[in-house]
Amino acid sequence: MKAVHLRSNWQNLGGLFALLICVGEIPGVWRSLDPLLVIWNQQEYSHAWFIMPLASLIFIQRFRSVRTGGSRTPGILVAILSVVTMLFAWATGSYLACIYGAIVGIIGFVWSSVGTRAMRTLAAPLAYLFFMVP
Repeated sequence: MKAVHLRSNWQNLGGLFALLICVGEIPGVWRSLDPLLVIWNQQEYSHAWFIMPLASLIFIQRFRSVRTGGSRTPGILVAILSVVTMLFAWATGSYLACIYGAIVGIIGFVWSSVGTRAMRTLAAPLAYLFFMVP
């Protein structure tokens, strides 16, 4: 009984760790939003304004029927990968890699919060976010 309690606390810490990673990525993404918004205002990329609300609606609709559980460790690893991507983006000055790192960070946060079983259902709207990057 005690081991089960400790394990659930450890899994909750994984979601908290991934949340801290996502919050830590905000300054890097903030600097990349300016060029991204300029590109979104061009006619050939104007569809990008609809991707975030549409992905959010699909995510919410699927989240109602999701069953949490499974391993949350891959989500933590994905969140760490997002940090590596963001550091690479900052070193090279690539705003596209920075945005990709932020999207990977969101995926890592969700995965470490809900588990592998739920990610089977929620992966599609999260992967759809990659289409907003030109």
